[in-house]
Amino acid sequence: MILVIMEIEAWFLGEYSFLTKIDSCLTSKFILDNLGFALNVLDVEQIPHPSQVLDSIYQLIQRSYDKSERTVEEIASLLDYEFIYLHLVEKIKQLKQLIDAINLFLK
Repeated sequence: MILVIMEIEAWFLGEYSFLTKIDSCLTSKFILDNLGFALNVLDVEQIPHPSQVLDSIYQLIQRSYDKSERTVEEIASLLDYEFIYLHLVEKIKQLKQLIDAINLFLK
């Protein structure tokens, strides 16, 4: 049995390309310059409260992140699932376990 013990927002931060689809200014460089962390090297499994990180990013564009169904659906519709499936699983151990279990189930 696989238990997802981290916030799904950590996985969102792992596939951060969706941010520029929300607002074109939310580039990795802009976030680094304004918040001091680089999304491309961030170990998302080590972030204690990824939803707070997302909220900080959203606040850069005068928005706020919440865990509402509407917000999560918006992000889910913008994610690059090919990148998640082929590359992000190698960076995020729990995500790989979940995808491996899904693949096994679908066989």
